[in-house]
Amino acid sequence: MTDYSDYISAFFIWYVPMVIFTFFVFDILGVKKVYSIIPIYNIYRLLSEYQGRVWKRNWGLCWGILCAIMIIQYFESELIAVVLFMFSLILMPLYLFTLVSLLIVIYLPLLRNVYFKLVLLLNILLPIIVSMIKVFAYGYVYKDNLEILIIVSKVSINYFYVFAAFDIWLKVKRGKYVVYKKLDYSKLSSSDIKAELASRGKVLVHPVEQTEKLEPKTELNEEKKTIRKIELDN
Repeated sequence: MTDYSDYISAFFIWYVPMVIFTFFVFDILGVKKVYSIIPIYNIYRLLSEYQGRVWKRNWGLCWGILCAIMIIQYFESELIAVVLFMFSLILMPLYLFTLVSLLIVIYLPLLRNVYFKLVLLLNILLPIIVSMIKVFAYGYVYKDNLEILIIVSKVSINYFYVFAAFDIWLKVKRGKYVVYKKLDYSKLSSSDIKAELASRGKVLVHPVEQTEKLEPKTELNEEKKTIRKIELDN
């Protein structure tokens, strides 16, 4: 008899919260919400929408490569397993760096306060914490209890991201926040793009009551601001 427990766990721990998370974000971005139910593509599309709003690059390619590696590992043959194992020993630091980077790139734009960001930090450190428990608390923590702790932690963190997305969605719908507009890369230099995105603080939305007009910090705009200041002083 086929054991479907792993599929059921993955469905509720990973797929469902990711669908709800992207559903709320797609709604405020004006993206078709039906895309949120398509696994892998939903995050790829999310990252493409972040480009020019939060991040300079489209991290979707990294996400696609990471998903491809995980899928191959799941359906691997013995030969592929050996090749991937040798390959992973060499590129493991790069793999871990990419994994951590994607966690930050996907979730940080929706986390607007320090407490929310601490949850992201906990998510990043969770594998290290679990490993330390296995090493230093071996014999004191039952394996079943540790597995339950890991599952509860993953579920709590993933659904916390859903709450964070809902919180931003609600503020946008109530007119308290607005989504940053995508920058037109064809009209801006690389340095201008970098400077403007840095000024946005790595977040997707900003308060409506922000009085200063949000415009790219190009040399032309800075020159206009200087001229206005001189005119006001005179």
